[in-house]
Amino acid sequence: QQQQRQQQKKPQPPKQPQPPKPQPVALDQKQRALELPGADESADEADETQQPEPRRALPGEHFVPKKTKSKSKPTAHDRLAGARFRMLNERLYTSSGSEAYGLFRSNPDLFEVYHEGFKAQVKRWPVNPVNTMVKYLADKPVDWVVVDMGCGEALIAQSVQQRVHSFDMVACNPYVTACDMAHTPLKKRSVNVVVFCLSLMGTNYVEYLMEAHRILVKDGTLKIAEVSSRMKDPDSFVKIVLAVGFEVVSQDLRNPFFAEFEFVKSTASPRAVEEVDAADVLRPCIYKRR
Repeated sequence: QQQQRQQQKKPQPPKQPQPPKPQPVALDQKQRALELPGADESADEADETQQPEPRRALPGEHFVPKKTKSKSKPTAHDRLAGARFRMLNERLYTSSGSEAYGLFRSNPDLFEVYHEGFKAQVKRWPVNPVNTMVKYLADKPVDWVVVDMGCGEALIAQSVQQRVHSFDMVACNPYVTACDMAHTPLKKRSVNVVVFCLSLMGTNYVEYLMEAHRILVKDGTLKIAEVSSRMKDPDSFVKIVLAVGFEVVSQDLRNPFFAEFEFVKSTASPRAVEEVDAADVLRPCIYKRR
């Protein structure tokens, strides 16, 4: 009995603590996609549905879409370039063609600033109207003569088989002829198609339409793409073009940003239109002051 008591009093070695049992960890969709075969596609789809749709850029608007993680934020240089573009763009809308032509002739560098800003805006558009014009000409006879008014870098001339006269206020490359679009060097009734792609910008834009009428052959085609927000009433704009001496063939107002029209020359000589009425029909783009 004494031995048993001694054994009972003998100190026992301390018990080793048991490691805690691993607890299940909640995995998010991206982690599960790494472990579950075939789950990566559904995870990506779920992520896409949870993200809001990026807002589309309006014509002339300068901003960086939110859903572009790979793109850096605009630098001070970018903001300055955007501000200069908006300033020049507004000035073109509120000046006559001859005034704008004189501005760029006296300072050609401004034209480069303008078109660099313009190209930055084009990248944010859901569709480029120039591509629509190129597609239209692809189905037309190759012996047609085309005029691209306010051509910029003359992308139409570089994309179609027809002969294209490309006019703008500065000749930025060998395709372009510098001139005031109200007074081109072409002869009467010498071209088949005249294109205005976002280029009815001057306060005297009706004179551009009259010049298009002068150089078009009988039954020649006038193609116009313009910023929809400039038109308070598209029918009123159509009436202006009809008053010059055209008949409407078609109009496409489905795109929320750009309106497209096709007209045909219907009179032998262009008719004058009051500029006061025209200015109210096709309004200039004025930017908010920041």
